[in-house]
Amino acid sequence: MNANAPPQNKISIDLDSSP
Repeated sequence: MNANAPPQNKISIDLDSSP
């Protein structure tokens, strides 16, 4: 969720959060 982190990381978290 860090702005410094790449967008790919955000997608990974989104998938992990998904059921």
